[in-house]
Amino acid sequence: MTNDVDVTGSTAPTEAVTKAANHVQKFLAPLTVDPTVHGLARILIKRAKGEPELAKLFMSVQQELGDGRDLLDERQSAILDRIRTSDELDLPSAPDWLRPAITAAYLRAKANLTPRVAATILEDPAKALRRARTAARALEPEFMGELIIETTLAAQRDERLRADLHAATDELRPIVADLYRDAPAKAIARAANTGGNGSCRACRGGRCEPISCWVIVIIIVIVIVTK
Repeated sequence: MTNDVDVTGSTAPTEAVTKAANHVQKFLAPLTVDPTVHGLARILIKRAKGEPELAKLFMSVQQELGDGRDLLDERQSAILDRIRTSDELDLPSAPDWLRPAITAAYLRAKANLTPRVAATILEDPAKALRRARTAARALEPEFMGELIIETTLAAQRDERLRADLHAATDELRPIVADLYRDAPAKAIARAANTGGNGSCRACRGGRCEPISCWVIVIIIVIVIVTK
């Protein structure tokens, strides 16, 4: 007489059990996720550090968003030089000329992020990252430069927006500081095993500066494009 009992003492889950566990995680995701950019970022960064597929997708989205490439053309850069003022946002993790655009994107992400959106992202992070990569690839070549210019101008013209950007910067600063305590970009680069070192650069006119919040920017884009 035979039976299906595992006499080896193995506790490894069967394929059916793993599938059921994944289904349960998806079922509970809307109830357990912290529907904030900070909470979502914590989970996605942790997973990317341990999952090479996600890590590689993070790196590819980073490249599509313009890491190491000029974000403004010569005309746009000249315009930005003319319109910039001394009213800079306090976000040391990014070059001063890029801060208004990052902060505006953060505000867009906050407005879009609901428990359902957060759950959709966490149900399939790889799909969410691929969606973000597709969106980044579809951007017009001039988009980033125009976003930087128009956000800078809008903040000067609209007192309410200017106040909102400063308030959002005050929110972002400790989020970046918390998430970057253990250099997530480098850890994700190691997990991707593509030879990169996680170094992130924001460039303008051939001059590149370190930007330590590219991972946060990627997550902001993920949130914005998820419906």
